[in-house]
Amino acid sequence: MGLQDAAATVRDQRQSGHETREAQANGPTQPASNTTGFADSVVLSLPDCSFVGLGSAHVTFDFGDMVIVSRHDPLNDRDLTDFNLYEWNSGPGKVNSAIVLVSQEGVNFFEATPRVGLTQRIPGDNVTSVTHVHGRKLGALQWDCCVRIQGTASLPQGGTNGFDFDALGAFELMPASAVPNMSMRAPLNADRLSLDTSA
Repeated sequence: MGLQDAAATVRDQRQSGHETREAQANGPTQPASNTTGFADSVVLSLPDCSFVGLGSAHVTFDFGDMVIVSRHDPLNDRDLTDFNLYEWNSGPGKVNSAIVLVSQEGVNFFEATPRVGLTQRIPGDNVTSVTHVHGRKLGALQWDCCVRIQGTASLPQGGTNGFDFDALGAFELMPASAVPNMSMRAPLNADRLSLDTSA
């Protein structure tokens, strides 16, 4: 069974009501690393107008035993958005003040592909007029378990300095155990974090 077939099976389970509660969640439950100095609760949950200006700080999320799946529309042969960044609307969007990186093991990170000019909402994301939505693709990866938002502004974190990060949401999560040929990985921890954003 390929990855897309496995994802389809998970979708069927969701629609039939047989999927676990954890597999229905679309956001991380805790950061693996948070250098903003602000409480983890500020960057978790759905968009709620609780945000932090990243400045030059970063937040890394680990989805634990779940993975984000790369989505594709085979009927129209086009890629779909894999996950969204939600930014507090303090004026024009400042997504250029952050680099978004993805990884399959929390060590080697690669830049996610922007979905320029395309905005797709995640059902139930509670987005309002005070939220900018920035879509991303996983790039060359078929799945990932870690997402890092690295601020690039030469400013301290806080206020509306740099990218005003509110929340992260994935369109499609599936259990890591359902990914074909994937060996179980150890949970991400601070000792394994690579802060190199040159990838």
